[in-house]
Amino acid sequence: MIDPKHLLALRDRLITDRGSLMLLALAEREGWQGRPELLIAGGGLGSRLLDDSKYVADVMKQELTMDEILTLTTFVLVREENEWLHQLVERVRVENGDPVELRDVELGDVPVRRALIFHAQPAEVAARA
Repeated sequence: MIDPKHLLALRDRLITDRGSLMLLALAEREGWQGRPELLIAGGGLGSRLLDDSKYVADVMKQELTMDEILTLTTFVLVREENEWLHQLVERVRVENGDPVELRDVELGDVPVRRALIFHAQPAEVAARA
């Protein structure tokens, strides 16, 4: 399991480096219990996929332990234009660093058994922060 403090440190680092962040979440698909995907959106991530993926991997190595990284199936850079992303961050409110749990939802067209949302902020709010 990933220590929530480490995910919040990752979030803070991404916001500091990129200026904003829309989403940071762990999502478990059906049958993949204990093996989540890390979803990240905002700060222009995903526009230069190879460079952005390398950057995120480097930051993950600094903020997460190797055991935590190995529990992830992958990390996904979600493009900020996705309609489902905007709907999600408009309806989910994360307060005091306590993740919001969603069960049996679809993120895009991907069915997710369980999602833990550590950061969700509309783009216009994230840009002002």
